[in-house]
Amino acid sequence: MTRLPAPLAAAALASGIGLEPLASPKPGNTHRFREKPDARLRDFVTSGIAAAPILHALMSRGETSIGAYIYGVAVYTVRLHGGGNTSLGTAMLLAPLASSLAASGMVFRGVPQLCRDASMRVRNTGVRDALYFYKALRELRPSYIDPEYRRLPSILDESYEEKLREREVTLRRVLEEAEAWDPVSRNMLHDYYEALEVYTMLREKWGSRDWEKHVVDAYLTLLSARPDGLVYVKHGLEEALRVMRMAYKAMMLGGPWNRRGARYLRFMDTMLGKSGVNPGSTADIVAVGVSLVLLDRLAGLVDSGRLAENM
Repeated sequence: MTRLPAPLAAAALASGIGLEPLASPKPGNTHRFREKPDARLRDFVTSGIAAAPILHALMSRGETSIGAYIYGVAVYTVRLHGGGNTSLGTAMLLAPLASSLAASGMVFRGVPQLCRDASMRVRNTGVRDALYFYKALRELRPSYIDPEYRRLPSILDESYEEKLREREVTLRRVLEEAEAWDPVSRNMLHDYYEALEVYTMLREKWGSRDWEKHVVDAYLTLLSARPDGLVYVKHGLEEALRVMRMAYKAMMLGGPWNRRGARYLRFMDTMLGKSGVNPGSTADIVAVGVSLVLLDRLAGLVDSGRLAENM
């Protein structure tokens, strides 16, 4: 059991937003060699930097509403960098983790326990959390969200607040509506099982000179195992399965670890870029896996006496 310094815990959680896009090339995503007009590399880096004080402010005042964290990180970072939506999925995943730490008084019992606690909080969310989430969606307006929530009030409905309250719609209910196609929602509801897989793959690799290759490897591992939610909802199941097969082929060729694999990754990146396909849900989960690695490193520094918990 470790009591974490809130400013650095917030920085560790936020860091994945900016660090994940630096691993290149993760086919289809923004990275240092390819950007999207509305999702530039500097937008992700700015989001990662800006998310830290936002998380710290919410954690310091003891905020436990998961929706408030989602809104704060997803909306205010976009307002700052002025580009498109760069961190909604990552904010959704980070919010329960930050809320759990705040509720515990910044007591950290290890990454797996934090993930279990965070999912438990997600499963116990209320209408207030759903209201914040809808508010974030209304401001960011991701075009792929609303059609998937047909059995819930539309985010475009001006009376959404009244309808959410009348029907007692919780954030858990919203995520359950999406979990069949959205791995971000599934991770939030089910103990962050994929984010933990990324954390396990990367936790001993932080000091490696090949850190970026390990991140790309983790990305390909997830992407080759199931359809990416963002690709599925924007382009359909066949395209999502095609991306899965490409990711599997990239891994079989060696991924980022040899010339054949690296050449295929560049080809895959070009093809996905031309067709506007972005496996963003997978990237969000990898980003949070990176955040969990740094949170674990922070706890190790506090335990070893190299950092003071009350700094």
